[in-house]
Order: sequence, then structure tokens, then C-alpha cells
Amino acid sequence: MPKNPPAEIRRNTIALSVAFGVSSLFAFVAMAEQSSASKDTKPLDSPPVIETLKGEGARIIERFEGPDGLAGYVIALGGQTATAYVTRSGEHVVLGTHVNAAGVNESRSRLEAVANAPRDPQEWAALEDAAWISEGDADAERVVYVFTDPNCPYCNRFNAAARSVIEAGASAALRHILVGVIRPESARQSASILAADNPAERLRAYNAAFGGGNPPVIEGNPDTAPIEANNALMRELGIGGTPAIYYRDRADQIRRVSGLPEQSRIETILRGEPAE
Repeated sequence: MPKNPPAEIRRNTIALSVAFGVSSLFAFVAMAEQSSASKDTKPLDSPPVIETLKGEGARIIERFEGPDGLAGYVIALGGQTATAYVTRSGEHVVLGTHVNAAGVNESRSRLEAVANAPRDPQEWAALEDAAWISEGDADAERVVYVFTDPNCPYCNRFNAAARSVIEAGASAALRHILVGVIRPESARQSASILAADNPAERLRAYNAAFGGGNPPVIEGNPDTAPIEANNALMRELGIGGTPAIYYRDRADQIRRVSGLPEQSRIETILRGEPAE
């Protein structure tokens, strides 16, 4: 390797070592080196190591041709989405960033394409079955789901912006899938919102506490099982943080936005303009 490797390589060299049975997961930097494995061995259609990852909770999003004969995959694991490359034997996988000899991060474009692609309708069905509370008109033209933690400042900002757009006339129902991932008390707080007589009002009270007020007092011992199920759904969908927003564009394609969108994108989500 050159004495001073490209900045992209320096940034993306990760020390990761996790063992899953016969597999070893290492973040790696792929240079222009030939694989030492036999060129006559072809990648398996269903490599054993991929089955091992599935057993550990990984979800396979996409398969593609990797560098130097490796089988490439985009996987969701532990709330994160990453590229993975399986060796020709099918017994080992390297998980992480693929950077070529020119210092180009080839994983980034792959992950961005997956993030921007329409989502599977099964994901929307899972959202419908989750534990959520609704703001806005129940008969609105559009439904928007958002994974919300009461201690998430970006959720708070999104909620305020979304409410303003709805109050300005957007026909949209905002369905909050309450989770507990930011602080230890988040799960109980979300459970108390879900169990409240007026859940939307209680969520607003938590949002208002970001301005320096005190959050609502939790009375009793609210059931956190629905919140834990929502947390599990987040992980299953490969969502690493809040807010995560699902909506349908004008072509009725399901879209997902991770993090706080810009105001123009919030307008698009709630008013129905085509996604950019």
C-alpha cells in the first residue's frame, strides 16, 4: 500500500471483528489484488455464511457482483445497512466498505441506491400492524408513518414542521410509531404516550419539554411490550435511528427518509409532490 493512502481509504479502514460460527466479519478495504482462491470455484447461489447471517437476524436486501469474483450483498443487520462480500467457497464473508485502488468508495453508491429505491410493500404492511398513534385527519388523502422517540430532538423538529404543514391545509395523517431507543427512560415514556387517553396531546407535551419544560410525569407502570415490538421492527427494517419516515409518492411508490428532512422535503412528504 502507498505510504500515504488516499483519504477515502484512511477514513474507511475499520477495525471490526465479530464471529458468527463459521463466518468472520471484518470491515475491509478492497484494493486491486487478485483473490487467492481458486478461479475455478464459482460462488454458491445460497452461500452457507449468508444462511448463518440470516440466522443471526440479517436481512438480505440485494445481491450483486462484487470485485474479483466475490459475491456482493447489501444486508441489514443490527439496525445498520452495509455491503458484504462472500468468498468463492461460500464459507466466509467480509462486511464493510469497499474502496478500490483509486480510493473510490464503491459501497457508498450501492447503499445510496438501495436507500433511495422504492420500499417493499411488505414494509408498509408491517407499519400498519405496528403500535402507532395518529395526528391529523383520520380520513386524510395521505398517510405518513414516522418512527418517533420522545427524547429525539430531530423527531421533535420534524413533528413541529409536519404539524405546521398539516395545519396549513395538507391532507395528511401523521402516524407515530413510538419507540424507545434514545435514553433508558424512552421506552416507558413512549408506553405512557400510547396508553394515554389522548396520545397525540401527550406526545405534544413531550415535544414541548424540549423548550425547557418538564416532561409529563409517568403514572403507574405502562406496558412497554408494544414499544419493544416497535424497536424490533426498527431493527428488522434496518433503521439505525430516528426519525425514520415512510410515505407514498404520487406514483404510489413507498419511500423512506432517514433523519430530519429539509423543509422542502417535508412539504413533498405531506403534500404529495413527486419525490426528487
